[in-house]
Amino acid sequence: MISALHKRWKEAEEFLKASLNIDPEQHEALANLARTYAQQGRLSESIEAYDQALLIPPIIPETARQYAWLRATATEPKFRDADLALRWARYARDHGMSRVPRLWDTLAAAHASAGEFNDAEACVTRALNLLPENVEPTERDAMLARKAIYAQGKVFVQEPHAKVP
Repeated sequence: MISALHKRWKEAEEFLKASLNIDPEQHEALANLARTYAQQGRLSESIEAYDQALLIPPIIPETARQYAWLRATATEPKFRDADLALRWARYARDHGMSRVPRLWDTLAAAHASAGEFNDAEACVTRALNLLPENVEPTERDAMLARKAIYAQGKVFVQEPHAKVP
């Protein structure tokens, strides 16, 4: 299963690189390449692709949010950057995502990464309040688990290949 999944990520990577060879200014292709690298655990390359994507207007708020999540929750401390995580999560919030639960979950992770645990708890509470009633219980449970981590004054870290909210 993992081998097949790895093969799919490699195929996606090849396709996206070919697309970028034709037009290197494709924001969406760069963002997708960044996600592909992240899913393979290649965080340095993921960050580089996100950095490039976020220079190309118009900046897509979901791309900013995903980058913020990566910078706030990276397993390796060298890839975490609380200032960038907060900056891009706030950008996403201010550009159309203020009613999206996963944005508030990301903002919570960014605050926790910055050591602002009360703000992290407030943001994840807001995320929980915005969840629709028919949300998958695992999504709600994951947010509640992160809230408990922040209440302990700890940072949430996520393996790069785990499902990103």
